[in-house]
Amino acid sequence: MHRDLDRRRFLRMLGVSLALGPFVPYLNRRAEAALGTFPRRLLLTFAPNGTVEEKFWPVGTETAFTFPVGQITEPLAPFQKSLIFAKNLTRTKPRGGGPHEVAMGSLFTGASLNPDGAGGYGFPNSASLDQIIAAKVLPPTAFSTLELAVQHNEQLGGNTDPTTKYMIYSGPNLPKLPNDDPYQVFSSLMLSGGAASPVTPDALARTRAQKKSVIDLVLGELTALNPKVDMEDHAKIEAHLAGLREIEKRLDVMPATPSVGCVAPVLPSGYAAKLYDNDSFPALVKMQNDLVVAALACDSTRIASVQWSRTFSMLRHNWIAANAPAHHTNSHLTTADAVDWQYKISVWYCQQFADLLQKLSLVQEGNGSLLDNTLAVWSYDMNLGAGHVLPPHVAVLAGGLSGAINTGANGRFLDFQGSYDWTQLLLTIGHAMGATDLTSIGDLGVPGIIPGILTS
Repeated sequence: MHRDLDRRRFLRMLGVSLALGPFVPYLNRRAEAALGTFPRRLLLTFAPNGTVEEKFWPVGTETAFTFPVGQITEPLAPFQKSLIFAKNLTRTKPRGGGPHEVAMGSLFTGASLNPDGAGGYGFPNSASLDQIIAAKVLPPTAFSTLELAVQHNEQLGGNTDPTTKYMIYSGPNLPKLPNDDPYQVFSSLMLSGGAASPVTPDALARTRAQKKSVIDLVLGELTALNPKVDMEDHAKIEAHLAGLREIEKRLDVMPATPSVGCVAPVLPSGYAAKLYDNDSFPALVKMQNDLVVAALACDSTRIASVQWSRTFSMLRHNWIAANAPAHHTNSHLTTADAVDWQYKISVWYCQQFADLLQKLSLVQEGNGSLLDNTLAVWSYDMNLGAGHVLPPHVAVLAGGLSGAINTGANGRFLDFQGSYDWTQLLLTIGHAMGATDLTSIGDLGVPGIIPGILTS
């Protein structure tokens, strides 16, 4: 009887410790900051309708490369030390669906499309990389993943098949619908408890004191209980005490002020009724970029995606020059004027990625930045729009992922010369994020990670 009471008391003590749960994500984030270690974050982005590859890459060697004036990726030059260019990756053509459907559906899933039951093809037969990672690593955040988009559902003409509109999938045939309304995103993140608004030193101190008082209570009672239980329960108590003491040590070294990057962005008004107006696109991209950086900085999520338009995008980039052609239509033309437009559009998308990197780099974390602790991936749906050509795949990685990614001293320009596949780079990213039991991505996946990208 006495033993049963002690066991119940032991379990009750474990229950008390579970009361620490509500304090863990943000306070542990601050403890990680104090200890000089930060959570790893993943951010996926995409641009549509292919690019002009001969004007895309930097020039030089793996460790000594430059950006010629006018090159598409020249806007990334300020972030060179954080970059990995992944040139000449193979990419297997997926099965099922039209060329844009398979390009978009397989982008981050590495999967072919399933039949839709009506004689056509539907969605991919696998989850996308970000969702696979989240399921295996399960970040302790308000949002396990965050999906944002800008005009992914535009109806400006041409192909509007559902598979052209989504790049994130939670499972086979399960697109994860992105939120394309920045005002809704703001409310979800900043007003409903999804993200931490800036925390004052007094509020942080009160929360820390509250957490320490709970820890002290549990430590005292478990220590008193320890001599009264059998060896099995004794081992459990010792393990639990060790964990509590580690949390207590973290609390003792936590800084008095929160992350300066955890700040709600200021969104311009006037776009709520213009979410699909063609010329609203640049402003909406900026708003969604601001929001995803705030979400990462506030530790509301550690895995996010921002989808800029969709494959088969019919946007007219009038902000580059007046009377721009429809993007998809132009991407299929090979005249000098059409190629020049494709080049200008690619430069503009690169500038948006550079803007995202700039925002990440301005969030200070210890002696580094949010960019140092994030891996941002910028990828195209296809290489050449004119022929719906997928390989060689076009992608850029940015950020050090808390030391997990080897960017070298000056960035790296890797020419894989067809030796590795895009799905192997996705697999390598999965391992870098902690999902080390992954062996391939999707049904098109080639086994094995790419050597030399991970630091260990």
